[in-house]
Amino acid sequence: MSQYLAKPQRFLVRPAPGWSDIALEEVTAILKNPTQKYKFQPEAQVEDGVIVVQECDYRQALELVARLTTVHDVEWVIHSGRVTSRADWPGFFLKSGVGELWADCAKVDCHVTAEVAHAVVGTAKEIKKLALDTWHLRTFELVDGEEASGSQKMHRVRIDSAKNRTRILVSMGGEPLYKRRYKKMLAGAIAPLPEHHASACFLWSMSKINSSLSDSIASGETLLAVPFAGTGTTGFEACCRAMNVAPSVTRGHYGCEDFVFHPAATMASIRKRLMALVKAEGAPQMVFGDTSHDVVKVFDSEAKAFCLATGLVLNISMEDNDFLEHPEALFRNVGGASLAGRKVFLPLNPPYGMRLSLQTGGVSIYERLGLALARLAKSLDLCGYVICPDEESWSILLKKMSNVSSHLKCQTRHFTHGGHDTRLVAFKVER
Repeated sequence: MSQYLAKPQRFLVRPAPGWSDIALEEVTAILKNPTQKYKFQPEAQVEDGVIVVQECDYRQALELVARLTTVHDVEWVIHSGRVTSRADWPGFFLKSGVGELWADCAKVDCHVTAEVAHAVVGTAKEIKKLALDTWHLRTFELVDGEEASGSQKMHRVRIDSAKNRTRILVSMGGEPLYKRRYKKMLAGAIAPLPEHHASACFLWSMSKINSSLSDSIASGETLLAVPFAGTGTTGFEACCRAMNVAPSVTRGHYGCEDFVFHPAATMASIRKRLMALVKAEGAPQMVFGDTSHDVVKVFDSEAKAFCLATGLVLNISMEDNDFLEHPEALFRNVGGASLAGRKVFLPLNPPYGMRLSLQTGGVSIYERLGLALARLAKSLDLCGYVICPDEESWSILLKKMSNVSSHLKCQTRHFTHGGHDTRLVAFKVER
């Protein structure tokens, strides 16, 4: 299997839905600025919403796995070719090398899927059974995208057969890459914003608001305020981007690390170099708020767990606060009267529609949110982003925010969250 380390390989990077442009920027930046020297010159481009990386050293692909913040997975195209009949499958599977990835396949739990566009070569169910029989893998099924046992030792293989191309893709992450492993206690919220979406929201908003926003948050010049804390994702991801915390800093294991030929020394070196790049000397200040007493009760422990995982020393406070009713109260313990003129970044994911298990986007919530922002803008320099679930809430938000200031600037884009078309509004009040 060592031949995989000596030849260029092909990888597919799967972005968070609607974020292929931001993910491509991340991929390109990483490939141009690796932590170590590599033999090949990779190329990356978007094809059908997926980023295809070619001429890429396997070791260099480990940098993508360790550093990308806006993607679901990096898949290795371990084998590709033509399959024209059912009889071709056993030989195709043997030649792929999947059965040699692990020292003892019979002890490996793997989720195998098959996508077939032409029935002449067999059904998806038949092909999946042939693959499992050939590779001698144990299999498990996912429940809502998660392994039932909750184990981090997840492995995934996908068989993709369409027209004249058949390929076998092996997950490099195993468990989805948005699993950062810095949240330890908080129970899952209803329709929460996944980490790779939150990272993409921050990176895009930063590019539209202020390219130096990360440095401003890291230095403490800009306060990071999260009034709808939930499980903390929006605030924690913004902090990680500002402090240059790569996902591998907080995550202990990736599926590719179980491959028999995996270069453990390379991965250890990448992790060490990425940890050294964390802005540990920064002084960010963060305030979270929530109306849920359950969230408020455990958030102190959650914040400590985040600091422990990242190695950061942060000034984090938590308020039991209804931001829509009393927006100023969110800041009662972070400066009081001295907050006048303070720069504040607000990542806003309000408890709308599907998060409340309702059939509406919660237009009244966005009307009140617009009014709350108008009140704060009288004394604070505000910027941030707001996630809107539908056209009506988006419209009322912009209408109310237009009363904030004649110097209000907004930009809007769309992404897919929970299968729904969602609007992201980046805003800045210039004084």
